[in-house]
Amino acid sequence: MINIPIPLLWGLAALAALTAGRGISVLAPALVRFLEARWQLEMADEAGCKVMSRRLPGALPALWAQRRQARLLIPLLDQRRHHLAWEITALAASLVALAHGGMTLEGWVAVGVTWALLALIHTDLSDFLLLDCMVYPLLWAGLLWRASGHGDAIEGIYGAFFAYAALWGVAEGYGAMRGMKMMGNGDFKLAAALGAWLGWQALPLLFLIACVLALLLALLLTKTRRSSLGNPLPFGPALAVAGWFLLLLQFTA
Repeated sequence: MINIPIPLLWGLAALAALTAGRGISVLAPALVRFLEARWQLEMADEAGCKVMSRRLPGALPALWAQRRQARLLIPLLDQRRHHLAWEITALAASLVALAHGGMTLEGWVAVGVTWALLALIHTDLSDFLLLDCMVYPLLWAGLLWRASGHGDAIEGIYGAFFAYAALWGVAEGYGAMRGMKMMGNGDFKLAAALGAWLGWQALPLLFLIACVLALLLALLLTKTRRSSLGNPLPFGPALAVAGWFLLLLQFTA
């Protein structure tokens, strides 16, 4: 068995985190643009509109093309700041996750969940979207993790169900009273994914922390005049950060 020095492992983890941060900052917006193009093509087909080409390029070539287009539209300095911000965020969050879980399977799983949540935070902040192709794998991974002996699988199933039902019920009920849609379906699915990882018993604390974080974000944006209280704000980032915090607590318990 090969014994890898611990400092080398931490160095490799830091390098992987920086790479993941760059990948999130580049591929997450490109994936959104690719899916938007596909949705527009599907809508045109349903409406009976004639389009020049009804075929989309492969996913990887399309993502690369979207990446190149984004680089042309965004100033170089802003690109570098954007990439650097996400690289530093991924590095810090990954090292914190690994410090809590240790150089163990739990630690590396925590790092993987961290990257998935960061990608979801990126798409929600930039486009108000929590994509099914990103949320569903996180949900199934949480259920499989519990089913493989890391926690109670039934608690994970209950957690996913009650998280979705509770958030959907509150959002739909309050939205009906206000006459407006309060949340998107992606928020409910992300709550279900976090419920699968955390179990149903952690849901009250999950929603409490998420609501406090969302309120603090709204007050901060209002204070800095970047938004007003009447403007919609994404709830997914607050939910993701709250779930990440509670997951690390579970892994260190």
